[in-house]
Amino acid sequence: MTTLTQRYVHAAVAGIPEEQRDDVADELNASVADAIDDLVSSGLTPEEAELQALNDLGDPAVLSERFGGRPRHLIGPAYFPQYSQLLRTLLLVVVPIVAAASLLAQALAGSSPVDAVLTVIGIGFQLGVQIAFWVTLVFALLERSHTPVPSAAWSPDDLPEITDRRVGLGETVFGICALTVLIWAILWQRDHWLVTLGGAEVPVLNADVWSPWLTVLLMVLLASIVLEIVTYRVGHWTVGLAAVNTVLNVAFLGIVMWLWAAERLLTPGVADLVPGGLLTPLVWIVVGITVFDAVEGWWQALRR
Repeated sequence: MTTLTQRYVHAAVAGIPEEQRDDVADELNASVADAIDDLVSSGLTPEEAELQALNDLGDPAVLSERFGGRPRHLIGPAYFPQYSQLLRTLLLVVVPIVAAASLLAQALAGSSPVDAVLTVIGIGFQLGVQIAFWVTLVFALLERSHTPVPSAAWSPDDLPEITDRRVGLGETVFGICALTVLIWAILWQRDHWLVTLGGAEVPVLNADVWSPWLTVLLMVLLASIVLEIVTYRVGHWTVGLAAVNTVLNVAFLGIVMWLWAAERLLTPGVADLVPGGLLTPLVWIVVGITVFDAVEGWWQALRR
């Protein structure tokens, strides 16, 4: 019958290379024996002393790693800086480029904005998962084969400048994508979102107000995209940026509300095809989003 010490030593050396097991086993057996002798001399029975000695040594799997067994982490500290830097670079560069190319391809193919966005999201997600999987796999194999990874020597010149950045890349990308989809929807509906009125197919938005109002609206949205990029480059909202954002929001909301109040936003007759009372909440949603965006810009600027 095996003793607790034998079972402990067997578990501790199981993950160690075979050529090292005997030496490690002898060292562990000697350590446990010495600990048992000390505990017995303090008044414990041999059984209690053995149990106490093994408890003091702790988990044999942790001990195995200390003696040179397999690491319990996937990517260790020696490889993690290069791993995280490469992974972030690929995700922040490759995924947006592929997503933009896919979005352009969908636009050229005449897909609807909703279908195109869903397709791009799916492609971006799959690509991100593939990149994360293969980069992680490669670095895990490099670590377990003890293959050195080249890295530049560090110097104090590598320390980054301290910046008060409060506008993240994800927030900027989301804002640009939302504005792009809105521009695309306005342009796309002219030839694709057609409804039948009096035997003729007409767009949802009134074609008579394209010049100049919908054209100005598109220019406001393009200016908002530029503002998103500038805000990201600055790193935080300023009073000037908040003021420009307010002007753009007021211009957008003013055009939409004026056309809506004058019953010129939609092609005459289109509103009759929508169930009663449904359009009014949509208008108030647009108002709420626009006002919230303007207020948030001022809040971010003034709280600094």
